Amino acid sequence: MLTLLSSLRPVNLLLVILSQLTFYFLVITPSLQNDLRLNNGGLLYLFVICTVLITASGYLVNDYFDFENDDINKKSKGFNNKHSLLILYYSLSLAGFFIALYIAYSIGNPLLSLIYAAATLLLYLYSSHLKSTVLLGNILVSLFTTMVFMILIVAEWPALEIQKLNNLDAYNNLIGLFIFFGLFAFCISMVREIVKDIEDSHGDTISG
Repeated sequence: MLTLLSSLRPVNLLLVILSQLTFYFLVITPSLQNDLRLNNGGLLYLFVICTVLITASGYLVNDYFDFENDDINKKSKGFNNKHSLLILYYSLSLAGFFIALYIAYSIGNPLLSLIYAAATLLLYLYSSHLKSTVLLGNILVSLFTTMVFMILIVAEWPALEIQKLNNLDAYNNLIGLFIFFGLFAFCISMVREIVKDIEDSHGDTISG
């Protein structure tokens, strides 16, 4: 059980949960009081669970491809068989996709389910190929960190459009907040990714 929790990065997942809920209730809800799609029937909490599943599956597939490197870098998560990571990855990915479909159907926004599918595919490509490229993998991971906030815009875009028509200043202020938090998350994530690359340079060099 402790091995599983280690691979899922519970602290990081908790930060994702707190970030989305805090941003939704303290920034989006006061600014867009009407026509909020997620603030209905517990959809917001399903939305957060969906984001957590994307994030967790990304960690698992990354550990799968880094299995040998982590041994060299003394960062093994304790799994004796790396294929168990892959099985859990597929299980969480499928669960998240079905939740995304349900949310997309409930709020009438099929784009959300497509974003989930694209995010899952990109995380797999990152772990299998892109993270070995200079900066490209770091940028992709940082963009995913930014999407923790930005995906809420996609879900509540109709309410944002109504706000734009009714109160342009409030609309501009909200967009400004999204950009600020998005850029902040991107920059912090880029620094973290670069530091991780430095720490893992020994095993990464040996494995090519």
